[in-house]
Amino acid sequence: MHRIKGFDRSALIIAIISAVTPLVLPYPGAAIQHTSQTAIHSVTRHASHVRRAIIPNNLVRRLEKEGNFRLLLQALRETGMQSTLETERGPFTVFAPTDRAFASLSKDRFSELFKDRARLKNILKYHIVPKKVSSENIKFDSLRTLSGEYLMTNVTSNRAITVSGAVVVKQDMQCRNGVIHSIDTIMFPLTGMETLAVNSGAETTARGEKQ
Repeated sequence: MHRIKGFDRSALIIAIISAVTPLVLPYPGAAIQHTSQTAIHSVTRHASHVRRAIIPNNLVRRLEKEGNFRLLLQALRETGMQSTLETERGPFTVFAPTDRAFASLSKDRFSELFKDRARLKNILKYHIVPKKVSSENIKFDSLRTLSGEYLMTNVTSNRAITVSGAVVVKQDMQCRNGVIHSIDTIMFPLTGMETLAVNSGAETTARGEKQ
């Protein structure tokens, strides 16, 4: 072996290569650290997979099974809300507009609805209550939705259930992570101006009735 000023040339070359490329010639203990990091990443991925595992008989599967919620399902997919209703335990109450409810929109409003995904997502959240509300528990009340706004529920004299102007046409479709009530109208969260218009309209109607 050739030595340079007391150093073994081979040892010097190995030391340099090891310092520059630690993955080729790892420092002592690197294998243990690499194994630990791999294990951590594996556990993290596994935990993430468990958190996002699809729940059997979830809300989305029930909507698919019913067959008349194709446009609602499309909206859920395009906004990422499908994953929420498939993987989260909830429980949730979904007031689900039928395909006929979507078809009742004008062509322009329907197109506008699906163009603005952020607004569409907020509208979908407005149809979802973060607790289970069966029809037998619905009364004249307000329910806070995932959007943070409130739905107004009522039961008419002939036992029909209404939700912010929509009529429940099918009740209590039970799922593992919640319940679905089918409605005949898409509900839109009221903006400040829309609320003012509704109130003004109600006042006008009331004055007309008095006259």
